[in-house]
Amino acid sequence: MELCGNKAAWQIAPDGITSVDLETVGNLIEGSGYTVEIRNRLCWTFSGPCDMTLYPSGKLMVKTEDKALASEIAQLHIEQWAHAKGPQMTEIPSDLVTGLEAGQVIAYPTSTLPGLASLPTSQGLDALYALKQRSASQPVSLGVHSLKQASHLVEIPAVATKLLDAFPRGSLTLILDAIKPLDDRLGGARVAVRVLDHPVARALVARVGPVTATSANESGLDPLKSAEEAGAALGLPPSSILQGQCPGGQPSTLASLVKDPHQPHGYSVSIMREGVVPANEVATWMLKRV
Repeated sequence: MELCGNKAAWQIAPDGITSVDLETVGNLIEGSGYTVEIRNRLCWTFSGPCDMTLYPSGKLMVKTEDKALASEIAQLHIEQWAHAKGPQMTEIPSDLVTGLEAGQVIAYPTSTLPGLASLPTSQGLDALYALKQRSASQPVSLGVHSLKQASHLVEIPAVATKLLDAFPRGSLTLILDAIKPLDDRLGGARVAVRVLDHPVARALVARVGPVTATSANESGLDPLKSAEEAGAALGLPPSSILQGQCPGGQPSTLASLVKDPHQPHGYSVSIMREGVVPANEVATWMLKRV
């Protein structure tokens, strides 16, 4: 436990810890009687007997003049909180990866509906659109592990990252400018990108990179509730299905970010499809960040 500058701030950095699962450790701190104030990928902040900030590195900043309380928190963090393990990443079968690289399509679970993944190649998109019987005039979005993973495909302004951090992961899909025009089936010069939230989906894109993020059903038919059911209904073999239930519910909110020199951020936002995040909440956030 290290005193930071004055008698009211302490830094706790457990030995041997270089990273923690924020959600797992944050939930433990919350269960110890603290209230979560900010929850995003950069940090979690808490209020309660004292104010605290938890970082992905495992460092915990504690604001209190009560050294005894700070020592108690340090003991909890060093002995319990920082050592809590997050959920293990799903293992993605090598033959499934090989299939994707060969232009095949797979079904996978997402935090809403079952999805269909192909790599964003001409061969993969040909197979995807044939399987879904989807019109080539209807673009599909890309699913990624983080916006950075799509940085070779789309421009990522600072406001895009901040906007996603303000809402639950996977609840927003952003339409961004392509660095170079892509296949029209991916939107051409304007590409929709969604940071996936389901642990299986995140394991998939962590392994293979960006994939298509479209529902696993023929166009016009209602999607099913699990990747297994959806994949089987489309005639996919078991080796092309990543198993998992899907909660269903509202889709992500689709928001278009457009360069606008008259706006403080240099961008304006338009809601193309209202989903789990109400349109007025996105608009309010943009105003608050002026």
